[in-house]
Amino acid sequence: MPAISEKLTRWLLVVAALLMVPNTFYWGSRDYYGGFGNVNNVFSDQYTSVSATAYLLIFFAICSRNLRFRAVLTYGAFCANIYYWFDLANAFRNSDMSMVDQLRALFINSPGHAPLAASQTLAVFLLGVLSYAQLEKFVTFFMVLRAFFTDSAHRLHSIIWAILTALSIAGLIFGTGLTIWNEWGYRGLSGNIYMSFIQVFALIFAVGADLLLWSVLLWASIHWVSHIQQLIDDLRDFKINQYITRKLGGYIYTGYSVGIVAFAALAVPAAAMGNFLPSTEYGARFIDWLIFPIYFIGGIAGTFLVLIIWRIIVEFTVSLIHIAENTRKN
Repeated sequence: MPAISEKLTRWLLVVAALLMVPNTFYWGSRDYYGGFGNVNNVFSDQYTSVSATAYLLIFFAICSRNLRFRAVLTYGAFCANIYYWFDLANAFRNSDMSMVDQLRALFINSPGHAPLAASQTLAVFLLGVLSYAQLEKFVTFFMVLRAFFTDSAHRLHSIIWAILTALSIAGLIFGTGLTIWNEWGYRGLSGNIYMSFIQVFALIFAVGADLLLWSVLLWASIHWVSHIQQLIDDLRDFKINQYITRKLGGYIYTGYSVGIVAFAALAVPAAAMGNFLPSTEYGARFIDWLIFPIYFIGGIAGTFLVLIIWRIIVEFTVSLIHIAENTRKN
């Protein structure tokens, strides 16, 4: 395997995320869905939604301190991009474009547009290299999960995981089979084998995502169960002798912080693209090209400021509860 340091891995992920930005946010920032720069437009169709999901996975892989989890996020972003190519190729299949034009639109650029797809192709290449370089960490992550579920002390978790997994697989297979059946029934045999292949690939990807999701949630539930039990006991304290603010503060702070960062990661490039694209219709000036650094620098600074304010609010609330607890004890 190629020897890539942790620092270099993070920087290569940053490069991959930047390469994902043009093709991901260009189409969603157009006026196709009613307004420029609207972050909701990023999820207005299945293609930009998948691309945006891959972009977010890369973004959180950059932020992750757990090297094994970073590897899992990197693999997820790589697979999401592969699915994006398959899904888009299926859309091109029904067009009048030649095979060469389809391949060019898929991997280089659409007719009459900048080479946005080429930027994403380079990002996927980097993700492929990083996925291969982090293969050991990826396998180790699943070995840890396997050891957890095969431990006799966690038999209940294994049973719950098996039930949830079986239900997920059954639902996904039913939905995929129904889609393929409808495709073959309404359109006939001609040309639908490719569509069926797309659906099967989506099924495998969804099953893998479900297996990982249930595994991680049940793995984390070891710590959550005791906390939830303590929270239930505290809620039955009608004299308010116990305070739950400090016990829930960490979870609330983490949840909102992740939400703020995720929103900013989508909103900043969407707003930059949305405010830049209208000017290109009449010829972009030099001042128009300054929109990108201004929006990105302003977005990073604004997000950092919001996180600081949110942290201060949480710390102030928790400190008041801490004072109240110490006062009650004294």
